[in-house]
Parts: sequence; structure tokens; C-alpha cells
Amino acid sequence: MKKLVSIVLMIAILLQTFSSWVIVSGYQMNKSFIAAYLCENKNKPQLHCNGQCYLMKNLKKEAQEQEQKANNTLRDKFEINHFVSNSQQNFIDTSYIELTQINFFLQKEPRNISIAIFQPPQV
Repeated sequence: MKKLVSIVLMIAILLQTFSSWVIVSGYQMNKSFIAAYLCENKNKPQLHCNGQCYLMKNLKKEAQEQEQKANNTLRDKFEINHFVSNSQQNFIDTSYIELTQINFFLQKEPRNISIAIFQPPQV
């Protein structure tokens, strides 16, 4: 079951990554149908378009969708970071932390805390 789920997820990721290749391969497989029915320049045979206008339109639409998704994810990340930073400022009292750090550095002689923490195993 885990293998099946991992294979399906891998295929979905690869299809999303190589979406332009999927569009081009679909064009190559259905070239005659696209040229006959979906081409915008089928009334102008001197252009020798053969459905390339349809292909370019789909590739441009896919590029715009990917750009829009990238912009949306960046905006979402900014909003989440902005929300987290505001919530931390409201709930943390930094006055205690600052006073502790100042008192620690004002001590005259350093304290050897590592001896109390680290105790090697005894034989």
C-alpha cells in the first residue's frame, strides 16, 4: 500500500514538474486533429501553422498558471511569517530575559557550571 501511494505521489509530482512536456507530447500525438479542428489559422494554409498556435497558447497559459501559483505561495508565506512575528511580540515578556542576561554578564568571576552538569561514568 505504501509503495502504491509513493508511486502515485511521484507520478503527480513529475507530471506537475514536466507539465510543459506533457502539453507538447499531447500536441504531438494529436497533431492532425489539432491542425484540422482546433487551429486558429486553419483558414490560412499559407502560414503552415499546423496547430502550433494552439500549442503556444496552451504553453503560455500553463506558464501563467505556474507564475500565479508561485506568487500565491510567496504571498502565503509572507502572511504566515507576518502573523507569527506579531503573535510572538504580543505574548513574550522580554523584560525578564534582558535583565537575566545583564546580570549574568555583570558577575565578577565566571562560574564553572560544566562540572555540575557533566559527570563521566565511574568504573
